Amino acid sequence: MVYSIENTSVHNYNLTNNDHLNANFKFGLRAYNPNKRISIYYDNIEVKLFFNYQPISSNDVEPFFQPHRNVTRLDLSLPAKDVVLYDDIAREFKTERSAGVVEVEVKIRAKIRFKVGVWKSVLKTGIESPGSIRGGGREAELRGYGSVVFAQAVWAPDAS
Repeated sequence: MVYSIENTSVHNYNLTNNDHLNANFKFGLRAYNPNKRISIYYDNIEVKLFFNYQPISSNDVEPFFQPHRNVTRLDLSLPAKDVVLYDDIAREFKTERSAGVVEVEVKIRAKIRFKVGVWKSVLKTGIESPGSIRGGGREAELRGYGSVVFAQAVWAPDAS
């Protein structure tokens, strides 16, 4: 399985004077199953967004089935609603945002089942994707790419 992060953005960004964050982080997750005979059931999918190890947002994804040799794209939305950023974390978030790049981490945990013919197995896996948010106003872009092989991912901004 190969995963990548595509079409990323941040909407309605607002960090109040008392360090409450509101924003809607959106990105696409591309899941590619190159296997010739193995299909995948994705169950109990949870996506979390972190800044400096502090959770900012989380959301669940609808379970889905992915046939063999298939590309599936998911549009993911992670709303941050009135999230309190604590002291040093809020200060660092403001500093990074002023510089134009905020380093974030996306973690995806899922229970998956493999299907080979009539045989099915169960596996819990996770994806960790560090990345950067670029932009200045309330509508900022989160540009990046990522790939996952054996549940390891790297997500970094592109050159533009």
